[in-house]
Amino acid sequence: MRRMLATTALAALLLSSLTACSKEGENQKEPTITPTGSAGQNNPNGDLDASFDYVILGGYFIRDDANFTIYISDNGWHVNGALFQKGSSSPLILTGPLTYTEGLDLTYSKDGEELTFTFAKNSMTIKVNKGTTYTAFEGSYTRAEQTPAESSSVSPKSGSLLELIGRIAATHYMAKAEGIPECTVDISTGSYDNAYMTKFVLTYADLFLAAEAQPVPEISADYLCYAFPEEEFNNLLLTATAGTFGADSFDPADSGIVCKNSIYYIPCRGNYAGGLATSYTNADPDTISEHLLLEAVISKKDGTRYDIEMTLTTSENENIGTSGIQMNSVTYRIQG
Repeated sequence: MRRMLATTALAALLLSSLTACSKEGENQKEPTITPTGSAGQNNPNGDLDASFDYVILGGYFIRDDANFTIYISDNGWHVNGALFQKGSSSPLILTGPLTYTEGLDLTYSKDGEELTFTFAKNSMTIKVNKGTTYTAFEGSYTRAEQTPAESSSVSPKSGSLLELIGRIAATHYMAKAEGIPECTVDISTGSYDNAYMTKFVLTYADLFLAAEAQPVPEISADYLCYAFPEEEFNNLLLTATAGTFGADSFDPADSGIVCKNSIYYIPCRGNYAGGLATSYTNADPDTISEHLLLEAVISKKDGTRYDIEMTLTTSENENIGTSGIQMNSVTYRIQG
């Protein structure tokens, strides 16, 4: 069960970073943003334009008997959906490519079946145009702000220290040891330079921050960006390097990362998506065990997936950012 929940988490994180585009701009790299109203609260920095809220194509959507994830990869838009029918031991599944039509619509068409997915700010509506196989999917779905994994006891609590160090551990694997079936990374004795930490930050953003990214045209015309306050950004770097590399050592030049008014804007490029799970600790423990077992599920946009068991060794260190926890080493083991 916890693997299923973590998988759901990673799908939703990847998807929510995509903005709607108009038919006129379909072949352009820069997306055209569709405004739906004023939303000044989305402004991460007062001097940036936040006159509009935005409709997002793709995401994680639910209703009582069904759920959908809709995402984009190098091969275009895709849908994965499941409806749990009463009296049936198996769900009705819908999976396959989608075609961008115009406005806020994506279309599924295969074997005489055709469905239209229409997006709004906090919902998605499915209409069956042809065929009867997927009639039960027709109707409205709510955009889920939290994934099932985030609200479940098998996943670290959002914003908790447990979540932070789990995310850091998973990111080190993808930045340093991707694809190795079993290995140990010694974090406290490692050497960290700007090139590696730039890779680490960009990987971390793709894995875990895409759902909170926003359009910031002044910073990037190609990607949504996550706005990282300097203090939080510094804490991430210090916790990830056992206190040896902080924001004062980080140079974002030529990386696409922009620091403006003490905010680091990190582009989310959609290369990865990640989720965490654990059944061995509380979702938000008062203290972190010196030997901690977590699981990560990581997906790449080329379809590669890693189910990783991570054993962390930690110790207390009040000089490590604001966390007070030093990550000493992580042992990784690919599952399955």
